Amino acid sequence: MIQAENIQEAYEYIKGNCAALRRSIFEYHFLGGSSNAVFDKLRAYQNKDGGFGHGLEPDFMLPESSPMATTIAFQIMNELDTVDQDMISKAIRYYDATFDKKRNGWWSVPKAVNDHPHAPWWNYDSTTGQTIIDNHWGNPSAEILGQLYTWRDRSVLDINDLMEFAIRHIDNLTEFVSPHELYCYIRTFPTLPKSWRKKLKGPISEGIRALMCLNEEQWNTYVPKPFDFIQSRAHPLFHLIENHSEQHCDYLTKTIQSGLWSPTWTWGGYEEDWKKSEKEWTAILTTRNLRILRECNRIQGYVDPEENERR
Repeated sequence: MIQAENIQEAYEYIKGNCAALRRSIFEYHFLGGSSNAVFDKLRAYQNKDGGFGHGLEPDFMLPESSPMATTIAFQIMNELDTVDQDMISKAIRYYDATFDKKRNGWWSVPKAVNDHPHAPWWNYDSTTGQTIIDNHWGNPSAEILGQLYTWRDRSVLDINDLMEFAIRHIDNLTEFVSPHELYCYIRTFPTLPKSWRKKLKGPISEGIRALMCLNEEQWNTYVPKPFDFIQSRAHPLFHLIENHSEQHCDYLTKTIQSGLWSPTWTWGGYEEDWKKSEKEWTAILTTRNLRILRECNRIQGYVDPEENERR
């Protein structure tokens, strides 16, 4: 177990060191904050073209829009209890406008990413015309398709045809290399009808078995751990990691420091900018891990603000 006091420790850090968006997200999930407050802060990251930028994905500081940063915005919005219709409509139009017919999907970031501080894996290679992230089609294209399927009445793209392509892509993989590509399929899975879920369940299950690291001695490095794949018992594929969830919870309770968890990676450059990014990642990881522990009843003395109000 960890203690409820750890939540306050985390909040004080986020409040004093991180962007206002991170604070509003934490307040929403743990302190009875409103979803409208999150939308108000998230709006500052949305550009006129409808896409999101401005370091919303903290490993690249590109102010211009990117499909990758826009997926992060949807991840945040999908966790809220209300919807900002205008924000979503603009984002869908951005997805429509940046769809590449030759790729049958999206490129993660534009080449302008090189003009701003970024992690080396986000470097745009002018020779290949892409980042190394783009070696794996599903990141972020598979995730974008799930977001578009949810709002398919607002998109001009043939989502059905594209989803069939996405299913063929993962089904034809001879080796699972990118956990992040698999994460994108996993995030899309709950949004889909049963017929598509049935086709995806086998490849996703195989991918998790192939990539999930169960050696706890390696968990302090950048490896895909059980909860990296699925963070909630409510997810329809949670059973694929359930046998390892207690082990991961134990690890989280052992590695928390002053209410926080920090990233296990660095940029190896742009040192001053990395210091800012590291704080943002600490907020993201801490919020995620505290939510996991709360759902697994591992926070002693915690009372949900809404439940407390009902009492």
